[in-house]
Amino acid sequence: MLRFVDGWARRTHERGITNARAASTEASRRLVEAADVADFLDKRYAAKGLGSHVSEIGNRASRAAERR
Repeated sequence: MLRFVDGWARRTHERGITNARAASTEASRRLVEAADVADFLDKRYAAKGLGSHVSEIGNRASRAAERR
């Protein structure tokens, strides 16, 4: 019985680590994508003489991408 519980605990822990890695990778991908979109919009607005497109999501994503 103890071996069964030990195996279950290990499998559950490994599954949790796998899920956390996948979630972290997806969150990073989305942050980089948001930074790219914000950069694109800033360049497009500047090219049209409309000033700068500033978005809080883009700013957070840019800061996160810079930390990498």
